[in-house]
Amino acid sequence: MPKHSSKNSSFALPRRVKRKPPTDGEAVANKAKKEQAREKEAAAKAAKEKRLAEEAARGPSKKQLKRLTRRQKMLEEGKMEQTDKDVGELTKLEHGVEVALVDVQDEAELRNKFHSQGTAGKESLYFSASRYKFKFLLAKDGTPVAQIIKWP
Repeated sequence: MPKHSSKNSSFALPRRVKRKPPTDGEAVANKAKKEQAREKEAAAKAAKEKRLAEEAARGPSKKQLKRLTRRQKMLEEGKMEQTDKDVGELTKLEHGVEVALVDVQDEAELRNKFHSQGTAGKESLYFSASRYKFKFLLAKDGTPVAQIIKWP
């Protein structure tokens, strides 16, 4: 029985297509298309970088200002701790640190980083078990870092 027949069966394999090597003209045209795509991509990247630079020059947005004021309030209340370490040191998984996330300053943002806000899956243990504690730290460059620490 032939492989590509669909007379007696509802199952049929597609016909094999042998690809021919491109001719010289096609090869040149393909190279030109690829070069145009690269140029277009580079232009889009440059435009995006320019837009981001303009936004940075304008200063923080309303949302960023609210996060900064909330961060200062948490520092004053003692819910967040200022450290003299950089982000790389704070995100290392050592000394009981199970998970370390950058740019997370409170439990609401921490829960949003997990599946179903940390209520489903294997990560739900971090929020339901009493052996895990949260530590919110501020690196020396001002970046907030959240650590989930396994208590002994």
